[in-house]
Amino acid sequence: MYSQYEEERFILEALKDIPQGRLLDLGASMPTKFSNSRRLIELGWEAVLVDCSPDAIKALATEYAGVWPRVKVVQAAVDVKERWVDINLTEDFVTTFDAATHAKWKGQVPYYGRVRTRTICVFEILRLFPASDFLNIDLEGQSPAVFCEIMGLLNPRVDSLPTCICVEYDDRYSDVMNAAERNGYSLRYKNGTNVVLAR
Repeated sequence: MYSQYEEERFILEALKDIPQGRLLDLGASMPTKFSNSRRLIELGWEAVLVDCSPDAIKALATEYAGVWPRVKVVQAAVDVKERWVDINLTEDFVTTFDAATHAKWKGQVPYYGRVRTRTICVFEILRLFPASDFLNIDLEGQSPAVFCEIMGLLNPRVDSLPTCICVEYDDRYSDVMNAAERNGYSLRYKNGTNVVLAR
């Protein structure tokens, strides 16, 4: 199992009727460790893997070089709006431009520097990479806001919503669940970090 906890089991159960679908992973990080997408990729799914960390991008691009374009790697910092941000870099899993997340982890993991970049807004991500069967959101401090923005942008009566979503909820569990339930999602699994939702 590749997921950090037991997310993969519940994701696969929710997607059991889709043998080879499409996934969008926002904050994909490393190819195998703590990945909620890896098993689906192994099963032949198409994937768009997005991350802002140079270390993650190098690892993902190297790992999936032989299966492009089925698995596309996109270097981008995703946010609810376009703006300039300073990304605090680490080889660990908590590269972030969120100040609170950086403050939380800076004494525990070695941040080695910063880069300034422009974010890409959620609307643009969805325009470039339309709704997938599985959506993973792990953006180190930005996940709840991005998830709620996506739920606000997609119209369940018109748009094709993902069958399953895994999102890191941080301290905004109620916000995430309210947005999910408005769009027809129910909770399939919850741990101290993530929720797995399905329609």
